[in-house]
Amino acid sequence: MHPLPDTKALELAPNNHVLWSNRAAADANLGEWGAALEDSERCIALAPDWPKGHVRAGAAHYALSSYAQSIAAYSRALELAPTDTAVN
Repeated sequence: MHPLPDTKALELAPNNHVLWSNRAAADANLGEWGAALEDSERCIALAPDWPKGHVRAGAAHYALSSYAQSIAAYSRALELAPTDTAVN
């Protein structure tokens, strides 16, 4: 079982992409980059046009030294939200 608080919320709302994104951010803050990547990928699967999921994936890929995937994820986020200051 995942130790983070959003896990309980995800049990109640497993299709809520924001919860997956939030848990990915919490994973990242703990340095759990593999878990952050898994959660961000779930977020993207649920909401492929939501840029923040791609940003979370980009950070996780970068931390895992998967630089080409990181660039691709960040590029997709920029395509979706070119003027969003949280993305660019």
